[in-house]
Amino acid sequence: MLYNVLKVMGRLPQNHTGKTLSDFTDADRMDSWAKDAITLPVEAGIVEGCWENKVKNQINIY
Repeated sequence: MLYNVLKVMGRLPQNHTGKTLSDFTDADRMDSWAKDAITLPVEAGIVEGCWENKVKNQINIY
């Protein structure tokens, strides 16, 4: 949701850390609709994953 809001506002991050979504060992388990929204935050250094070098997009947060 945050990605969509920033996109509409024209405020998407422009910096690139050199990290890509494919650097995460579980990136292939991510649904295709979510890849666009998570790719930019990963590249900008906003999303760093966890200690296992995974995005952990399959966990439930309560």
